[in-house]
Amino acid sequence: LSSSQLLIGEQSDILNCVAEDGNGGGIAVLGQAFILHSQIENCTASLGGAIWAEGPESNVTLGDGTTLNNCNSQMGGGVYASLGALLTLSGAEVSNCQAQLGGGIYASLGSIVGLSSSEVTGCESETGGGIYINNSTFIGESSQVTDCIASYAGGGLYVNNTLTVSIIDVSVTGCRSGYQG
Repeated sequence: LSSSQLLIGEQSDILNCVAEDGNGGGIAVLGQAFILHSQIENCTASLGGAIWAEGPESNVTLGDGTTLNNCNSQMGGGVYASLGALLTLSGAEVSNCQAQLGGGIYASLGSIVGLSSSEVTGCESETGGGIYINNSTFIGESSQVTDCIASYAGGGLYVNNTLTVSIIDVSVTGCRSGYQG
């Protein structure tokens, strides 16, 4: 999707997708995407197992009832956001996703991640089991990061060189890492 708008809603399913040698197993976004009451499941890509968004024109909203489940990639098992992309989760869930960096969510290079009334659960990676934030902004409110695992650092959250972090009423429980955090 490039420089346009995409609306996915009302019980839509994106299942068992593979981006061989590419990005965004379920969806690649270079514009706006609104996903409501839908699921993306069992998808695989190099970057962004379920969703890949890159650049300041990329704006992805995962709204009420949206689930990303069992997706995997090298970075951002559920979602990969980079180079100024905006990612908003409101009433959404990212579960059982895997990556080397950011099992559930990966954000870097000036991206903005907003997490509201959402959950990241059961995700795994080397660093940032649930969420990996590097040189970006993270705003979390009334959300949960649960049962995520990092073999190295940041079982629930890994935050590095970050521009802004705001966490209000966010619980990180049952997460673990092999070395730090």
